[in-house]
Amino acid sequence: MKRMQPRRCALMLIAFIILAMQPAIVSAQKREAAYFCPMDAGVASDKPGTCPECGMDLVRRKPAKRDRNLVRASELQPGVPAFEKKLKSWTVRVYLTPAQDTGSLRTVRVDVVATKKGLPISDAEVWFHAVYPSGRNLMPLCKWNGTQYEGAIDLGQQGVYTMMVHVNRGDDRRALTFRYEQ
Repeated sequence: MKRMQPRRCALMLIAFIILAMQPAIVSAQKREAAYFCPMDAGVASDKPGTCPECGMDLVRRKPAKRDRNLVRASELQPGVPAFEKKLKSWTVRVYLTPAQDTGSLRTVRVDVVATKKGLPISDAEVWFHAVYPSGRNLMPLCKWNGTQYEGAIDLGQQGVYTMMVHVNRGDDRRALTFRYEQ
């Protein structure tokens, strides 16, 4: 039996990979097309028109709505709140900063700024509740540092965490919930 030359083998492997990926590329392009036929799943176009299969008018695809309660780690920006919510006369801003990545643990710094009628609330109890993708719970207390409440949380799993911030000031209590995708 003849042995294949390495260069020829590499070219055949590259050609195989390109051909194998072609259906996935075409189907992704069809999913992202602006118009589609509701009767024929394989028909899509970037322009309005009629379906070549059944003659129906192509329907405009509605853009996907952004989930305002989902914060992605890849979208975090320094100095910009990851999540903000107005709760009656209160405003609670949550800043998340990836502090370090040490193998399986990813420490995320949590800063919470709570204001009532524009004035900082410095005499509240603020705690952060994280529910891991596995269902495990963690509730670190955030401490007042003179300008805001700060704390840290170790996120060791990839996935979506449910995050809750609780601000308690006597009988006046506020809570907000959002999701964080790492």
